Amino acid sequence: MKLLCVLAEVSVYSAILYLAVFAFARVMKARLSPALRVALWLLVLARLCLPASVESGLHPFTLPQGQAEAVSPTELSTALAEREIFYREPEVIPNDGVYSPAAPSAPARDAQNAAPAAAPAFAPTWADALAALWLLGAAVLTAKLALTGIRLRRAIRKNGLLPDGRTQGIYASCAARLRIRRVPEIRLLASASSPALTVGLRPRVILPADLPGRFSDEQLRFALLHELTHFRRRDHLACLLLRALEAIYWFNPAVWLTGRSMLRDMEAACDGAVARALGGAGKREYALTLLSLFSSSRRESYVLGMALVAAERDAARRIRGVFAPAKSGAAARFAALFVALLLVFSCFTTACQPTPEQEIVVNKGDDTLPEAVKNTPQATLSGTTGPVVPAEDVTAQLRAILGAPERWTYEGQSADGRLNLTADAAVTVPNALALPVANAELREFTQQDIDRVMEVLFGNELTWYDGNTFTKEWAEERIIAERAFLASLDPNDAYYESFKSKAEESIRYYEELYGSAPYASELEARDTTVRWIPQDGAGYNGVSIRTQIGENTYRFACGDWPRGRITGISAGIGKNYMAYFAGVYRDKPWNVSLTAEQAAGQAMAIASQLTDELKLCFIAPAAESRDNTDRNWGWACVFMREVNGVGTMYTCEDVGSDMESDVQYPVRYEKMVIVLDDEGLLQFLWENPMRVTSIENENVAVLPFDEIAAKAIEQVAVYQRYTAEYDPGATVTVTRAELGLMRVAKRNGDGYYYLPVWNFYSEVAHTEAYYTKYGKGGNGSSPGDVDANGNPACLVSGFPQNYGSITINAIDGSVIDKDLGY
Repeated sequence: MKLLCVLAEVSVYSAILYLAVFAFARVMKARLSPALRVALWLLVLARLCLPASVESGLHPFTLPQGQAEAVSPTELSTALAEREIFYREPEVIPNDGVYSPAAPSAPARDAQNAAPAAAPAFAPTWADALAALWLLGAAVLTAKLALTGIRLRRAIRKNGLLPDGRTQGIYASCAARLRIRRVPEIRLLASASSPALTVGLRPRVILPADLPGRFSDEQLRFALLHELTHFRRRDHLACLLLRALEAIYWFNPAVWLTGRSMLRDMEAACDGAVARALGGAGKREYALTLLSLFSSSRRESYVLGMALVAAERDAARRIRGVFAPAKSGAAARFAALFVALLLVFSCFTTACQPTPEQEIVVNKGDDTLPEAVKNTPQATLSGTTGPVVPAEDVTAQLRAILGAPERWTYEGQSADGRLNLTADAAVTVPNALALPVANAELREFTQQDIDRVMEVLFGNELTWYDGNTFTKEWAEERIIAERAFLASLDPNDAYYESFKSKAEESIRYYEELYGSAPYASELEARDTTVRWIPQDGAGYNGVSIRTQIGENTYRFACGDWPRGRITGISAGIGKNYMAYFAGVYRDKPWNVSLTAEQAAGQAMAIASQLTDELKLCFIAPAAESRDNTDRNWGWACVFMREVNGVGTMYTCEDVGSDMESDVQYPVRYEKMVIVLDDEGLLQFLWENPMRVTSIENENVAVLPFDEIAAKAIEQVAVYQRYTAEYDPGATVTVTRAELGLMRVAKRNGDGYYYLPVWNFYSEVAHTEAYYTKYGKGGNGSSPGDVDANGNPACLVSGFPQNYGSITINAIDGSVIDKDLGY
């Protein structure tokens, strides 16, 4: 019971600290530097480490306690007797001063004369149950933390590659610049999604295996400086402490929220530290490097990464932070010191005790959506006013019912007058009269599904081999590349010896690997039968195979990690690993003659052989690093579910792209992506297949467009509040409004709805004052440029054409967070 009281007391104080620091940071906004915010978050961690409050003689904030109800001795005796516990009168001291016990009552004498009773059986109380539950949760999270660290270390030990001489030379120069004597090891890891510093007592810097090949020297230097700044600031130790506290206080939301906020501010603080020494053009290049690294791929909870948080709002916040002042002003520092002292006095001492025991209730309102989806529209086309609509023009009929124009215009300002809000948007609605609501659930891919994908994409005539084994041919390519780099070094370069040493070390490593690796012809033939695949001391059930088609290496993979069932199939080109094509800032792919219409036709021909439930909903240029494939440009065609003729809309924000680190495996939105170029298939991805179990409502009632548009303008102002902070007077223009379906999670995780929503996309036009203050940046290049090797200047996770939408439920007008999925 005492343990539970300690946990409860510390949890309450930590929650108060979190709310106070959060509120103070919101009030101070940009006046408070990220480094100072991190220092304030450390107060919360310090309180979590303190099991008891420091005794204080001063209690100015003492809260009133309830009075204990008086109980008479007779009532107490009766109550104890009812519980079969013998009540004994108090012992008395006679007037003569000689101590003698009072004579026991008859029941007591009988009990004394009877044989000794057996010890009572243990009866667990609710406190015991809570303690056991806490212990179980702490043990599970501790085991998970340890297992994650072990798996990461094994992955680095088994699959981590030494970087080439160029990378190691730049790494050494970055360490020298930061005056770091004991430099952490650096390794390349194919499974890494971003440059990162591992969390632990002996941290390592890890880079994605393809990153040195697609980054310039300056971009690589930025990434390494960022991770080494984490190391220099001892962020890895703070993060290790945070993970331990999350395991102990797993039930306390304040701990998880503090960790999330602190990690964000750590990243921003490192951005500021690196950008502080850069000029305007250098800051712009650093910002572009950040933008190119943001990815929606899975996040490891055991690393500090340069771009592991992938929500667009965080990307925008961090990029704005690159150009913001790096230090807090004197007034902000004084205010932070005052708040810190006040919080230490209030939450680290007994000044505010005792705290009344009362339940904290957070009222989030009733869940009315299950009832709303059953409503049908009251108005029909016959009840509307306006121009006559041809009966065969279904889209026009739906517009008339909704009151949705073909083009929507608006002019106004935000409530505080700091933003100009306009709309000049094309309004798109489905080619259907009825908007359905469907119930759905996640299904898994069967062996038949896997075999069918292989047959449609590649036929049944090819021979496939194990895809996880390095071959002599691959090692030979790496040796040739390292020797070419070694030959290109300039002996007069200041870092020549360092580059030379690292390149020679890499050559020795690949030569050793070459000696033990099999030839490609010696690999065991494999098919698409799901089997156990060992990996990093563990493994998974799935398929991982590759083959050669002409000069191109193709790979095919699926697996039941991490959910225990197969919910993703991927295939595509890739020399060293399967290529994952990303969005680019271009209207069409570079050096590809295939048109968007031709690519769409070919992609639909493939998809139609696999399913008739997914329809093409989006197409855009995409690219990969040329280091992994010479065919690194193509058209990405995205297919999503269609219900009763109404399609699901595609946006680049995905479920879980910015969720707390404990939610590692969210169910992302169902989609099929097919990337094609002039020669054919480049990439295929089909993930999280759904099953529509029933149609809840074939024609649900939705709000009129005018009401939805008003909510959209209101939410655009909220979404762009940081723009108002840095650039008051900027103009935000809504450019697109689209109506379609979206998969929305039901309450309590009980399946999903497909229901109608509106997506509103907007663009920002900054003021001249903003450009005068921060500069337009640039060195003559733009994010859409292509270098001499055919690599894009900037890769974007997802597609920039479909980023940043405001999503509003068409049924009840509620705002949907695509990151959470509801």
